[in-house]
This record gives sequence, structure tokens and C-alpha cells, in this order.
Amino acid sequence: MLKIDMEKLLTASNIPFKTAGDVHCSEGWLQLQCPYCNDGKYHLGWNILGQHFNCYACGSHSTWNVLSLLLHRPVAYIRNYVDKFPLDKTAVPMRKRELSGECKLPAGSTNLSKVHKRYIAERGFIPEKMVELYNVTGTPAYAPIGQRIIIPIYWDGILVSWTARNITDDEPRYLKCPKDREALPSRSVLYGWTNTLKKAVVVEGIFDAWRLGPGAVSTMGLGFSPEQVELLSNLNKVYILFDNDKPAKRRSMDMAKRLCTITDVEILELSSYADPAELPQHKANKLMKELGFHEDTSR
Repeated sequence: MLKIDMEKLLTASNIPFKTAGDVHCSEGWLQLQCPYCNDGKYHLGWNILGQHFNCYACGSHSTWNVLSLLLHRPVAYIRNYVDKFPLDKTAVPMRKRELSGECKLPAGSTNLSKVHKRYIAERGFIPEKMVELYNVTGTPAYAPIGQRIIIPIYWDGILVSWTARNITDDEPRYLKCPKDREALPSRSVLYGWTNTLKKAVVVEGIFDAWRLGPGAVSTMGLGFSPEQVELLSNLNKVYILFDNDKPAKRRSMDMAKRLCTITDVEILELSSYADPAELPQHKANKLMKELGFHEDTSR
């Protein structure tokens, strides 16, 4: 899929914009006057790597619709016009993420006990495999955060955050690493990213990623961030497999709209399961094999 050199396109089209270094513009973005706000202010941002528009006053908008308004041309014309301005990928490397410090696992973290392993096994996963693939640990009942499984979150092999799941199902079920103890915000990365190559299946929950295994990445919650879209834009193929409810389907459509002008994207749907984690393991394995991933992904 074509990536657009928006700076060249805007320059050739005599459309004013701001670049990094200007008070209105951050690194990795271009800022334009939003045609929806129409107030002459540079609210509209173009993410160079993520290849999407977002106005901090009125929200995200389709690339085609924005350019159609800016250039006063129909969308059909725009789709051909952008072909004149391909982005040189070698000139725009993946944005580096600067760590804010060292992240450490919760106090009391240790190897999985029999109780932790039983909890994981009851959910249809092999504990030893989860340790091997994701470095899962646990905390005992007397730990400050109670008895939980600890799920580390990595970026470039470095621990940047974690989430902790209560194995008794008492509330709160999940505890997140405090923001001031994260080396990077967890929602600026994708869980399971280290196990991806040129394509990925993006899911919402961490257990969804566990079910599908290597090749699956999780947004770690409802919705997704611009940084996560940016990461996905570097892949050759993205499959979206969100939960099986109407809000999740809207979110998957929103993500697909942001990615479809950058890379090859396809929305997958679950027929009779609430989320990917509910899939029987043999069906999850079969799905990943059909998508061109390893036949046996998580067991």
C-alpha cells in the first residue's frame, strides 16, 4: 500500500502547513488548518508514520475526505493524485521511543506457583508455554498487590510496564503498573510485538493474544492509540480481530480506516464467540495456520 509524502503533496498544492520545530507542531507530525473546524487555526495533525489525520478540536477524519476538502476535488480524483507523492520509507525510520526510567515488576514477583498454574490452565493455556513466550510470573497472597499473575510488557526486549490479573476474580481484577513507574506508557506499544515479523493479528485483550499465540498483538484494552496505529503501519499485513460486540466492531472499522491507506488490512469476525480468548485452542491454531502463521501458536 502507498504511503503518502504529505509534505510534498501539500507543498505542490499550495496548502499551508507547519512542521516540527514550530510551536504548533510536534516531531513526526504536520499541522494544517482543519477544513472541518474552518477557523484558520492549525488544529489538524497529519501523523507521518501513522499516515492519518487527527484534529485535536474535532477528532479523526478520513485521509480521502480531508484531502478532498482541502483540494476541492472529488475523492476519486484524490485517490489517483496521491500516487504522485510516494513516501520514501527509508527516509522516515520508525520513531524511537525514549524510556523515562527503569520499570520493575511488583514487589514479591516470583515464579508461578501451583495456584497460578492452575488458574492459567483452567483458562485453556499451558502455564509453561506462557512463561516461555511471555515471561509470565506471579505474586503470592501476602504480596502488597495480593495473589496475581504478572504479565510483563516489553519494548525492544526491555520491560516497560506490566499488568497484574487477580486469580480469585475479586475486584479489581486487573491492576496496571502506575504511570510514574512505567518506562513507557503501555498504550504506546503493543503487547506481543516482539513476536511479530511482517504481519500481525491485532486483538484487544492480552488473553486474546495468548489464545492466538505468536503473531497476535494486543492493544491491551478497549480502543487503541495513535502510537499503536503507527506501529501497525510498519507491517505488510494487519488482520483485525476485535471482540464480537457492536462497539468493538465500530472500533475495528475505525482502525481499518486509519490503516487502509498505509498497509494491507483485513477485518476478521468471530461467529459464535464473545472474544478470541473464548476460541477453543484447536480453532485458534487452525485460524492462525490459515492466515499464514505457525500451525501451533500457543500450545
